[in-house]
Amino acid sequence: MKRQPGFLTILTAVAAIAITACSGGTSGSGTLPVSVASPATAMRSRTTFSITVPKPAPTSFSARRPAYISPATQSMTISIKQGATTILSRTVGLSASSSGCSSTLADVACTLMLSLNPGSYTASITTFDGSNGGGTALSTAQNVTFTVVANQNNLVPLTLSGIPRTILVTAAGAHAVYVLAQDADGNFIIGSGAPAFIAARSSGPSLVAITQPTSSAPNTISFASVSPPLAGAETIGITASFPAGLTNTCAIAGAACTNPAAVTATYSSGTAFLANNGDGNVLGYTLPLTGNAQAPIVTLSGMGFLESGIAMNSSGTLFTWGYESGGSTIVAAPPYVSPQVVNNSATGLNLAYYPGTVAANGTLFVPENIAPAGAVAVLTPPYNGAATAVTAGTNYPTGTASDANDTLYVANSEAQNITVYAPPYTSGPEATISTTGYPNDVFIFGKALVVSEDASIDIFTLPVTSTSKPTTTFALTGSVAYLAEDAKGDLWTACPVGCLGGTAGEVDEFPAPFTNGEKPAVQLTMPARGFTSFCPASIGFDAIGNLYVNNIGNASTQSGLLEYSGTITSRSTPTFGIETGELRFAAGMVISPGVLTITP
Repeated sequence: MKRQPGFLTILTAVAAIAITACSGGTSGSGTLPVSVASPATAMRSRTTFSITVPKPAPTSFSARRPAYISPATQSMTISIKQGATTILSRTVGLSASSSGCSSTLADVACTLMLSLNPGSYTASITTFDGSNGGGTALSTAQNVTFTVVANQNNLVPLTLSGIPRTILVTAAGAHAVYVLAQDADGNFIIGSGAPAFIAARSSGPSLVAITQPTSSAPNTISFASVSPPLAGAETIGITASFPAGLTNTCAIAGAACTNPAAVTATYSSGTAFLANNGDGNVLGYTLPLTGNAQAPIVTLSGMGFLESGIAMNSSGTLFTWGYESGGSTIVAAPPYVSPQVVNNSATGLNLAYYPGTVAANGTLFVPENIAPAGAVAVLTPPYNGAATAVTAGTNYPTGTASDANDTLYVANSEAQNITVYAPPYTSGPEATISTTGYPNDVFIFGKALVVSEDASIDIFTLPVTSTSKPTTTFALTGSVAYLAEDAKGDLWTACPVGCLGGTAGEVDEFPAPFTNGEKPAVQLTMPARGFTSFCPASIGFDAIGNLYVNNIGNASTQSGLLEYSGTITSRSTPTFGIETGELRFAAGMVISPGVLTITP
């Protein structure tokens, strides 16, 4: 079937081509008698060639058929040899009005009666979209051997190979494509007469691993990111060939087999979302950065932030809230074009200053600074109802974390402790553990609970009880505002003021395994060379291991987003840095997972 405007359909390409023979007899009604010049014999056989040309009828891409005949077929040529001698060469019409053909609603069935001696032969057949062997060739089978045996019916399977003139590639899910060959009239070549396909890199970095078609899925090619992932764009070419045993129509002039159909694989290492509280919006920047003047691809507006908070779940759904938001939370799932504003202020939880976290089960936790001692707002999927409150044991919480068991950990800034809650978080803390200093935030890194404090970092081994003590403590000279873990398991800290190096701001790396009193292996001082922003507010890593530093201090542009790539040392400088008036006191940052995009 030819493609029609606005939708994609397919015509079945079914061929029922057989050779039958029986001893003696004469041509029957509806056949096309053909005289055959052959040596005299005491026993000649009537040999019947029958061919069925399907009429257009929609079917699915994946339909499997025993042989291939295009619905556009109007005629065919047939040549039969015995040894090196051609004993028959004919052109036969295959339309409904052709001699020897009959028509139904489904197809046109044609028969060609031949008289052959018993013995071995080879046949070559080509079909055309014009009458009398004219127009363009659609399919062929060359040098197919068969044997005529007297006194029995002979059935010889004959598969015609379609002649590809176009290779069409369409999307088949997020990371796969469906490939089909088309003949000269736009009909899809499917079944055993169809070509096989193979995909290979044409240009660009090798970003994807390719799963080639299989016998059970001969038209599907799938892709996956290499490990570790790489960012960029790769062009993959898809070519066609015919398996052994079938006529190789790729050798026919005009066949489109080796001119690759292009597929583009693009890997983005994530999007950095910054809670831009100076302007009451969230800005999203595609990673890795491509330049110092890169513009945001996402802008979420509608809340008066001031000390705004932000969180993200494992599938990339974004949550953000703020001090002046009136108890509302913005929920935005990829591609972040239709954010949902959820009013969850029925509990009075509306003084949200700090970042939150999302449990594996989707529960959102937001630290709240309401009287008398603060609370944690709990919002469950689908996030369209009022939040509930965790208040037992809280004392002005400044951070939350959740482990693989959905356990909630709350950093209580005034009480110098961490309270621990099991789902559904309504029965009070299961444990309360003391910290070295006043906690700013709490994180889960593997099997460790890591607490950032005013002048130290405490690391506890999970699970914890009320008697747990830090297994490791780093003594710092400044306030640690935010932590991040890299692919090696090393701990990175962001210090906004009074840092180890005596700088205006600093990012430090502490290699694992951790020891008491450990000193940083890397100290990145702020402002970085070539840039003016300082005072790190948050840090994070993208899917390919680049480090991003979000600074909130700058007299002219007020904020900056810096990227460090490759092996980072204390002397490293940013690969790129965005310092613009659009970034105004961006206090919180989250980075979405990497995204592989396959575009036919």
